[in-house]
Amino acid sequence: MLKLIFGILISMLLLIVLMFGQLVDKASDRPDEEGPQFTPKYHIQLLLHDTNEYFWTLFKEGANDAAREFKIYPEFITIAQQDISDLTAAVEMGVNSGVDGIILTAADSEETQKLIDKAEANGVPIVAYENDNYILPNTPVVGTNSYSLGYMAGELALEAADDAVRAALIIPNSGSDGDVKYNNMIVQGLLESFSAYSRASLVSTLTINPEMFEAEMLASIIVDKHKDVNLIICMDESSTPGIAQSLVDNNVVGDIKLIGYGLMPQTVDYIKKGVIHGTIYPDAYEIGYMAVRQLYKLMEGQPVSDSIITDLNAVDLEDILSADLDIPR
Repeated sequence: MLKLIFGILISMLLLIVLMFGQLVDKASDRPDEEGPQFTPKYHIQLLLHDTNEYFWTLFKEGANDAAREFKIYPEFITIAQQDISDLTAAVEMGVNSGVDGIILTAADSEETQKLIDKAEANGVPIVAYENDNYILPNTPVVGTNSYSLGYMAGELALEAADDAVRAALIIPNSGSDGDVKYNNMIVQGLLESFSAYSRASLVSTLTINPEMFEAEMLASIIVDKHKDVNLIICMDESSTPGIAQSLVDNNVVGDIKLIGYGLMPQTVDYIKKGVIHGTIYPDAYEIGYMAVRQLYKLMEGQPVSDSIITDLNAVDLEDILSADLDIPR
């Protein structure tokens, strides 16, 4: 009887050993779902705006790729758009927690510069992105050029027009001096693109607060009070779909062409439906990648460029239908 029990125990033990060996084999064959592992050389914070814009998806992809390349741990912090108190709290948190560097976009010029000076005095270098609207001396900046943005919008508007262009321009505004300068550069670029064409004019310029959901209201104002307008240029990503929907609701699709900004999936859908003629969007992936690369060079004590101007792109229906263009779905 004892021999029988002992034999059973030996068999069970062998079975357990066999099963464990199979599990080890399967684990060793399983692909690494988290990608290559490394010990980070630096820990950085990237401050993003709390919006649903597609820009941030691509920005984070670029930043993550650069972080892997340079062996950096990236921590993404979401803050309110253009809110200096949120920006201050985030930067102070990063400095106090001992991060090696911070990437941000300014909420204004004066207070943001004070934050940068304080961080750098504590040995934390700063890189700014999409900051063409604010002057930040001695701070490396990565992003688009607002004059080029206005010029490209004008070029796309001229392509959309069947006849004369009588445009209304909608630009974001948070009420700060920096935004006024930024918007003026957009207007200058737009007017420059129109200057060679007597059939093109800027009839009206309106500002929009993206956080106040004003898109539909502004579009209705243009339709009701600016009967001479036959084209709208909206330079805010999150507001572009709302302007498009208002044109649909007011039954003026085709009568009023729309040039948008950004590459949100809703914007792409409206282009496919013929409501939006085309859209301009920054290379958010490049901005994220280059911002991390610039910060890495600062942390390594290497020289960096004061300003890196990234690409702008313009697409219409033909581009979107092209198999060569990578469009979000």
